Amino acid sequence: MNSTEELLEIYLLKYRRCPILHVGTLQLQDTPASASMAERVIYPPGQTVKLVPDVSDNTDLVQFIADRREVTTDKVLHDLSSFSKELKFLFGKEEKVMPSIGKFFISDDGYLDFYPSEKTFQSQPPVQAEWVIHPEASHQMQVGDREMNSIEMTALLNDRDKARRQWWWVAPLLIALIAAGIAGYYFANPHPSITGGNATPISIKPAPNTYSAE
Repeated sequence: MNSTEELLEIYLLKYRRCPILHVGTLQLQDTPASASMAERVIYPPGQTVKLVPDVSDNTDLVQFIADRREVTTDKVLHDLSSFSKELKFLFGKEEKVMPSIGKFFISDDGYLDFYPSEKTFQSQPPVQAEWVIHPEASHQMQVGDREMNSIEMTALLNDRDKARRQWWWVAPLLIALIAAGIAGYYFANPHPSITGGNATPISIKPAPNTYSAE
């Protein structure tokens, strides 16, 4: 015959909530993946159990245990009351261990709390890692009035960069052609001077006589 503790565990794992008479409610909760920067560890998603102060109706639990143990509901209520009384009278470092899901204990501030079993609720062992890189992962982003993902944006930037690299030689070529044209025009003039001026000789014509010897 299953003990009260074992039947409470079975009920919790099946229905994700288990009311504990006069104490609170154990809740089975999903936990997302998380990372500890200090430990350099990545924890996979899993489940955990928390004790919340909400005391919900335990009618279904009482009937569940009565059917499993084939006893009256009064007997179940008596056993649950004894279990709750044992928890409320925990003191100091005392603990109430549940066979599979964890243990009840007294926290530093003096309140009853619950610590889940890592062995039961840890789906995979934590991963030691410095960095986690997802080269194929993408996320949505807003670019102007257009929505696109990071993969599309990376491809667009790569295409633009490639186009710029293909035409890099055009500007230097134009500058070279303009310089060659200026040099050709300059040196096409006669007698270029080594100092940069025009060395064409100046022809001096005799001035006409403005008087007569007669």
